[in-house]
Amino acid sequence: EELARLKMALEEAERQRAAEAKDRATQAKDPSIKSAFENVAAGWVALPEQVERIDREKPPVRDQDNNRSVR
Repeated sequence: EELARLKMALEEAERQRAAEAKDRATQAKDPSIKSAFENVAAGWVALPEQVERIDREKPPVRDQDNNRSVR
């Protein structure tokens, strides 16, 4: 449960960073700076998707004492 809360907090932080980068891109007058902020925003949007994909591909961690998955 603690891990789920932490994951949700991180995802929210990533969404906020993406929104901030999008705002800065909107405000930028220089096309190269605008493009850079758009790329940063896209990276923040993609990050939780990549983490989720990696988590799905990992084998579950086993609790050796109780012989059960802990993920």
